Amino acid sequence: MCIINLTTLTASPFNLVQNETISVKIIATNNYGDSANSTVGTGGAIILVPSAPTGLTNNVTYTNSQTIVFNFNQGTSNGGSTILYYNIYYDGGLGTNVFTLLQQYVASQYYVTSIQLTAGVYYSFRVTAVN
Repeated sequence: MCIINLTTLTASPFNLVQNETISVKIIATNNYGDSANSTVGTGGAIILVPSAPTGLTNNVTYTNSQTIVFNFNQGTSNGGSTILYYNIYYDGGLGTNVFTLLQQYVASQYYVTSIQLTAGVYYSFRVTAVN
């Protein structure tokens, strides 16, 4: 795997833009010199992290004393690539700003908690999108 900082590719002299397809050749270098060029690799593209989902709301029609059902909307930007899934985090009802992964790979913008909740406890949730 080769990782190059995005700011390097979007600055001069490269000036690549989001969704632009790139082709690359790689050269390995060690104390004895450079290797031959690799074959051309294609299929890479400049993508960004998607924006946070919006409108996280409690669906009061289906929420009960032990289960919270909520909906959310896709954020304003998918980062240049389709949203694959969402991750749901919660604070465990502790009232802290420390969030734990509750559910990974949520496919829709509708979620039912899979944990036992306690009535009367205030829970905070966060949702992230993954592309």
